[in-house]
Amino acid sequence: MFRSVFLLGLGLVLGVPQASAASESAVDLAGVLVRDAQWGRARSVMEQIQPEELQEDRGRYHMLQGLILLHEESFEASVASFQQALADSEEDDEILPLIHLGLAEAQVGTAAFAEALASLAKSGELAKNNWKGFRVGVEAYLGLGELEAAFSLANEGIQSFPDAHELHLLALDMLLELGAFRQAQEQALGLVLDGPQDSVPTLLAVRRLKDAGALVEAVAVLDAARHRWRGEPRLWILQAAVEVEREHPGMAAKLLQVVAWEDPEYAVEAAELYRQAGLQERALAVNAVALDGAEKVRQRFGLLLELSRFEAALSLRNRLQREQVLGEDAVLYGLAYACFKTGRFEEAHTTLDPIQDPDVFRQATALRGAIDRCAQTQQCL
Repeated sequence: MFRSVFLLGLGLVLGVPQASAASESAVDLAGVLVRDAQWGRARSVMEQIQPEELQEDRGRYHMLQGLILLHEESFEASVASFQQALADSEEDDEILPLIHLGLAEAQVGTAAFAEALASLAKSGELAKNNWKGFRVGVEAYLGLGELEAAFSLANEGIQSFPDAHELHLLALDMLLELGAFRQAQEQALGLVLDGPQDSVPTLLAVRRLKDAGALVEAVAVLDAARHRWRGEPRLWILQAAVEVEREHPGMAAKLLQVVAWEDPEYAVEAAELYRQAGLQERALAVNAVALDGAEKVRQRFGLLLELSRFEAALSLRNRLQREQVLGEDAVLYGLAYACFKTGRFEEAHTTLDPIQDPDVFRQATALRGAIDRCAQTQQCL
């Protein structure tokens, strides 16, 4: 076999006709590449085969062609290849179940749902011994609008293949479409308790719950997931996003703060959520662990102003200059306000001069009036 493959490669380079034996060996090689999901290499090998030269492997050739086209989502061409594979195969050929299963999946892609179910039935036990068989059947029933049959088949598949998260997600989607949020929560919890070792399917399930507005249920699933995958930051980040939608910024901030201790890139966002919750001191503490940069110093400056710590805010002037945010109109207004509150009236006026933004300019005009009144009375600080 290896010598035949070598001759095939040599023949490709020289452009000479290939012997039938070489073509048969090339089909074997393509089969190995398809099995290993090396689709590009498999296609390259298949393109060099002359199917009319094949003596025994025409059925396998067209089946492999169908699988490659299916992977490329060229569904109509895939259906044609699988149908040709059936025509070129013997009635007792051991690859017939695989051809029928591939044909069923391709037919789902062309919206030929009834035909897909018929092909699936012809694949026999293979459809029951492969989670993809269940998935194809579920999608076909959904295409026909037979929701009950689809849901029943999905759960039958889950019983046989608890790690097949695609089946869990299909069942979850059906429940969410029906508005059955509590049952959807139980379905998603099944992924946490009995599903794959990887947390990614659970993340996908929770995003579906969140997008459907099942926020309470999403939190319940995330609480269980964070207990199972304690070191997975994406679960904490996603739960923070859910809590934001629930208008619980303080809870969201606590969740993101845990992530921020390990990944400071989330510190500014966590601090902002604490600020929205009215917890400026906590926001300031979390801001301290953020990565140095314009975003950090701008946020810190704003928090100090909100806390009426004006001297501390003014002490950030050099850092604001270094991070090139000192020229921003909102920052200039904040500096002027801090100067005003600490009795630096002339400096406050000068700081307001460069402001151009119309909204900030109106605020600056009002502040100038307050400064002038205070300069006269000295009783407004």
